[in-house]
Amino acid sequence: MKFPKMIPALADLSQDVAGPVPVELLRDWASGTTDEGLAAELLRPFAITGTVVATDTSGLSHLTRERDLLDVLAMVSRPKEIVHALGREAGGRAIGTWVADNTEMFYAPDRPVSDVVAAMADAQARIKAESEVRIGMCAHWGDFYEIGGGLYGRDAETVEYLAERFSAPGEVLLTGAACARLSAGDGIAVQRRPELDVVHTPGVFALSAAPRTTRVETDLRYPHGFTDAVFSALHQLQTTDAPRVREEIYRSLLHERVVVFVARERGTTDGAPITALLDALTGDTVFEAVLQRFPAAVAHTASLGGGLAILCFEEAEQALQVSYALRDAYLEMGLGVKVGIDAGPVLLFANHHGPSGIAGDAVNIASKLCEDLGVENMLTVTARAAALMHDITGGAPFSTRVSRVEVSGIRL
Repeated sequence: MKFPKMIPALADLSQDVAGPVPVELLRDWASGTTDEGLAAELLRPFAITGTVVATDTSGLSHLTRERDLLDVLAMVSRPKEIVHALGREAGGRAIGTWVADNTEMFYAPDRPVSDVVAAMADAQARIKAESEVRIGMCAHWGDFYEIGGGLYGRDAETVEYLAERFSAPGEVLLTGAACARLSAGDGIAVQRRPELDVVHTPGVFALSAAPRTTRVETDLRYPHGFTDAVFSALHQLQTTDAPRVREEIYRSLLHERVVVFVARERGTTDGAPITALLDALTGDTVFEAVLQRFPAAVAHTASLGGGLAILCFEEAEQALQVSYALRDAYLEMGLGVKVGIDAGPVLLFANHHGPSGIAGDAVNIASKLCEDLGVENMLTVTARAAALMHDITGGAPFSTRVSRVEVSGIRL
């Protein structure tokens, strides 16, 4: 990653913004002092080894177009409850806050990989029996850095990427490193996915058989981003209609908004893994610092972290102008970004993880347009969002399919 020698965004950076990574090192790294010995010394206290299981939900955008929003949130919540409860029973702990449609859990080296895999196979069976939602999973043994509540490093990227892009609904994938820690007496059978050899050289395998478990779901309360009242309501809506609960949530929390999803363009790094990690941490910190320069962006921030930001506006024109300003500011800092914009009804609620929480179809569509279909340093705006804007000139029309939903609009 190439940064300017002097980065104004880092000049007054506070420890709170940088998290547990010392600001001094980020400044040195960004200005070209790339001492791998110093980096290793800094990151050593954050190193952990074990098994990580990442999951991703399938067809969420399609569901939110066809079903009531609260019903969808309740349906997505139930698999998370199962994964968390059975994962905790298998000795795992949750990583981060599960505010999106994915989850992540870590299992220490003393937890047998066979126990973890059996628990996740049981979770998939229970999800299939109880929920309309399906999730894909990937289990990977490796070395990770736990920083600021998240996992970083090459192994972290591997398990998240395989879960999100290649695990089929209802499937449990295992990397070669995870399979290497299984034994013949575990009762676990896998089948190689040869088409993924080019994605992950040690090999990727699909679970085909695992012993049944009798674990009890006791700790259902996964680390969510909702208020306690909303979380309790979603749990209640899994089994009963509760019209009064539904009416109260919609009355107080449902709003028509323009959603702006901004993601830092990652690119590739040819250096050592520790170099790539520090580049990523520096880039994410600069990303957050730049956004903090714009009061209008800060005031409308619903989520921020890890090189991602979700902004929520009442006025489409303001959403567009702030998006342009942010894009230009990131370009000045040498950071490429992708921006996805959609509009529609969303649930907004205050929580302890940030200024607010947000959920809804517009969030899912903006996310997909940004991260999966976005073009670096361009705004990808859906037709329904563009219809609310009067300042649009030029641009190229696009049409695509997102989770079985046809989406069209314009790129600016």
